[in-house]
Amino acid sequence: MEGRLIGKGAEAELRESTWNGRPALSKKRVAKKYRVAALDYSLRKRRTRREAKCLRIARENGVPAPELFFENEEKFELLLEKLDGTLLSRKKISSKEAWQAGEVLAALHSAGIAHGDYSTSNLMAVKGAKKGVFVIDFGLSELTNSLEERADDAIVFEKSLDNEPLAKSFRQGYLKKAGNEGQLIFARGKQILSRARYARSAI
Repeated sequence: MEGRLIGKGAEAELRESTWNGRPALSKKRVAKKYRVAALDYSLRKRRTRREAKCLRIARENGVPAPELFFENEEKFELLLEKLDGTLLSRKKISSKEAWQAGEVLAALHSAGIAHGDYSTSNLMAVKGAKKGVFVIDFGLSELTNSLEERADDAIVFEKSLDNEPLAKSFRQGYLKKAGNEGQLIFARGKQILSRARYARSAI
């Protein structure tokens, strides 16, 4: 029997579940009828495998993220630890949490992963023994050292904050952990934003 549906995105459904008595979440990629069946199967299987791999590597490198309990490529399903906390998008974010979000992203990038959607909707302030900021939903993550993609992560997060003092704390947290590499990331971010502004003005 499937657990209660608690979320539905563009690609996957999220349902309540358990794993050896522990609260869990089942994330299952659903079929897209507009795609050719063979292509749909291949895409869902590949993306499930990639998400699981990115999540495993992140945790192996000390990135605060949910534990992956079980992976079933044939059913396009991941069984994940259910964290006890609140999404940053649903709370008043403190300077400390913004700083921690910077540290988490720097750790993720150091592990060779670009998140792909690093926004307040995919970061959680976790309570209890694991207290701190955790990153969730690796559905768009890629194994890459691309400066552009890492800069995009930082841009997405700052835009989701929409608050310069908090954005400053985020950058400080990132730079504290990433050092000189972080300077390159933010410099590339400025270039990306400058290109976007130029493109808009040219229209």
